[in-house]
Amino acid sequence: MSNEFTAQAIDIGNNEVHCYVTVIDAGTLRKCCTVSRACDDKETGYQRHIDKNRSKQITRYLDEGKIIPGAIILSYRDDRKIFDEENRSITFDTRQQEFFVIDGQHRLFGASETETPEKRMLPVCIFTGLELKQEVQYFLDINSTQKGVPATLRIELTKFLVDLDDIDQTRLKLFKDLNSEPDSPLKGRLIDTHSAPGKISHVPFKNALDGVLASELMETLDYDQKKKVIKNFINATSDVLFEINGDNKKLFTSAFFQAIWKSFDEIAQKTSLYKKNYKQESFSEILQALKYAELDRYEGSNEKTINDLSKAINIRVKELSIGLDKDDLF
Repeated sequence: MSNEFTAQAIDIGNNEVHCYVTVIDAGTLRKCCTVSRACDDKETGYQRHIDKNRSKQITRYLDEGKIIPGAIILSYRDDRKIFDEENRSITFDTRQQEFFVIDGQHRLFGASETETPEKRMLPVCIFTGLELKQEVQYFLDINSTQKGVPATLRIELTKFLVDLDDIDQTRLKLFKDLNSEPDSPLKGRLIDTHSAPGKISHVPFKNALDGVLASELMETLDYDQKKKVIKNFINATSDVLFEINGDNKKLFTSAFFQAIWKSFDEIAQKTSLYKKNYKQESFSEILQALKYAELDRYEGSNEKTINDLSKAINIRVKELSIGLDKDDLF
């Protein structure tokens, strides 16, 4: 049995550096590749440590029938010629680890473990004639110039993926409605593709609303009822902030927005207990507690600030509720 492997290829390089584009089975390719990792080789290594969990995720992704189109980038360091111009093919010995992985080690390892044969076929770019310095530069160019999708845009794009009646679908619909309907204080204040001062992006909106939408109260309501309760709560919060500061700017800060919704269950329980409804004016009466919560003491937008602010609001809500007379309210 021959140890030579041959595949059709084209050369997209130039006079100084050749780059052969082909398709190779991941199992075959893995046997012929070396990954020169910085943690193992301090002199010439430049690759990252292999993340086995990431590799397994890629295997599962491929086993689900999905495709990863990105090419594996390799460097062929041997002086022997591997490209046949006449036949437009490359040939190499599968017993030799003559290829060095510049980019794509996790895709290579993940694809080599898939149980679906056709998913093991990988697009490959093979450079020849590179010095170590050039390999490292390509590695840095590829990995430094890539920019991850912003978190708020990722959430916005889930609208194409979610199922009907899913919490994500409900939250995305609320985001759109609350940002456009004239009776919403959030109209024009929600931003869907990036972050901006004075506006609430998908990330804090998701952090704020997901727990609320999963609550026992919300599970009993249809979409329009959910939206009505949420609008009443936001409008009441906005009104009380105007009473305190003369404006509602704090409502559009990430920390306060998340904290007030973190306190929603406590406020809603007290509103239901003392007012027997979830009307805006009823929420407003309970939210008078915000006047005593010293809101300006809490600066920043980290999780500790959000939790501390929510606790302060809850304490004031409980204190205010003690002074309410049920008999006068019903």
